[in-house]
Amino acid sequence: MRGDTRHHVATLLVETKAVKQRKPVKGRIPVSLTMHHIRCHMELRCGKGRAGLSDPPPAEASGLASVLQENTAGPAAPPYHLAQVNETRMRPARRRTISTLASSAQRALWYGMFSRCLPPMLATLLLACSVPADEAPPPERLEWPVMSTIAAVSTPAATAGDLPALRDPVQTVFADIETRFSVFRPDSDLNRANRAAGNGEWIVLSPDVAHVLRTALRLARDSGGVFDPTIGPLMTAWGFRGGSVRKEPTVTELIAARVLVNWSNVLWDAANSNRVRLAKPGMRLDLGGIAKGYAVDAGYERLLRAGATNFMVDLGGNLRVHGEAAPGRGGWRTGVRHPFESRALLGVLLLTNGESMATSGNYERFVELAGHRYAHIMDPRTGRPAEGMASVTVLAPSGLQCDGLSATLFILGPEEGIKFLAKRPDCEALWVPDSQPLRMLATPGFARRFTPTPELSTNLLVLP
Repeated sequence: MRGDTRHHVATLLVETKAVKQRKPVKGRIPVSLTMHHIRCHMELRCGKGRAGLSDPPPAEASGLASVLQENTAGPAAPPYHLAQVNETRMRPARRRTISTLASSAQRALWYGMFSRCLPPMLATLLLACSVPADEAPPPERLEWPVMSTIAAVSTPAATAGDLPALRDPVQTVFADIETRFSVFRPDSDLNRANRAAGNGEWIVLSPDVAHVLRTALRLARDSGGVFDPTIGPLMTAWGFRGGSVRKEPTVTELIAARVLVNWSNVLWDAANSNRVRLAKPGMRLDLGGIAKGYAVDAGYERLLRAGATNFMVDLGGNLRVHGEAAPGRGGWRTGVRHPFESRALLGVLLLTNGESMATSGNYERFVELAGHRYAHIMDPRTGRPAEGMASVTVLAPSGLQCDGLSATLFILGPEEGIKFLAKRPDCEALWVPDSQPLRMLATPGFARRFTPTPELSTNLLVLP
């Protein structure tokens, strides 16, 4: 799960004055408009100027930004406005004010401070709407880097003092899971099984790794191999797992990788439910398409056991919520990112007690080979990155379901995907084809929870 890319760790602290006369911002918040109202401070905690997302976060950098996640009251979302965003809880001595505030914030944004560090969570950052003085302020959150992405916990503003106590156990859970699931750690459970591929040796997996692998294999069976946890050789061939791939794999290379991708060649020991072996040399397990969802569930359950009541757990855009963002809100609302405009939203989705959301998009992770961009979502049937969809967002009862289903439905597309979901009545989805003009294709249950931005309200089609 650890990526090779190193990023600056930065904190953008935003404060706004109350905006007495608010004008709707149709689905997007231009930097120029935002800077007119927002006073920005930037803090860099980079040591020598760079910090790795896989490295343990420094204690004082556990909270990176306080941004608005839940923005509206009542059953329907009003037109979007600029936000009154709470300042992140930071030690004053650690703040360094940049003299030219607006231009510095713009440079940070355009140079990729958020587009590289926070791409799965940018929709949450963009969900900024004004909060009248007589309404509850927006939730607050603490963030930290892990698993090559950004994790966060959020809570209502009234209980913001509890954020460190919420973050600490979830941070421990995520770090612990990464040690067993990572394909970049030589001693992880997955890599121990991968090294033994084809030699007949049984490998004992940790109970949680065995559980997630079994779930992944069931999804592979049900989808006819569209989702496949043995996708590792193809991910490597296309350069998604490190290495120096600089051109599209040849037909010969793809054939060699594809013969190693077959979920039915994962064998279980009948005498020990946690022992597994891979039938062919060169096979590689890769649970990157489902492990983050499991991690969100594990963090969520840890907070429930600790007695937390109102919170959101977020790992790279995989979300799970409990309670409400504020009294009377009826849950948590979060933005669904526009796949073609990195600084815009498609709309807002309401999540209620225990529900989870995940999005797979062709903009999230990709490689560029010979001038062509290839998304990280691999279709095992063709041996090539999936094409046709720009993004798929899934609403489901758990993070584990959401994460695996979002990738599966991305590959299947809406026509086959709606048939696949027929056997999963508690799961809903929104497809956005990779074509123009923009279309949003939603299941009925998703459409009931989803409020498109005003300018896109006519672009939403509810599937039968």
